[in-house]
Amino acid sequence: MTVSKGLSKIETKSGVIMKNPHPNKRHNNSSLQIIRPKELAELLSISIPTLYRMKDELPSKVKLSENGRAVGWRMSDIEAYLIERTETKI
Repeated sequence: MTVSKGLSKIETKSGVIMKNPHPNKRHNNSSLQIIRPKELAELLSISIPTLYRMKDELPSKVKLSENGRAVGWRMSDIEAYLIERTETKI
């Protein structure tokens, strides 16, 4: 897995999960990008049920629908979480 600060894409063994949807724009506002549960589970190399068991450890999820069934996480929050997690393990 490759993760970099100022992320424009995340690469995993199975390929790129998230990339800038507007590559011609000058800025990459990752705070507006949303990563869905399946993509986040793949990024963290865990199953979706494990992802939901980690709810207290992960940043807060965002409801994408009124009934709350569709959820995701802000990419900027996930980036910060991964950087913090990497720094604390070193």
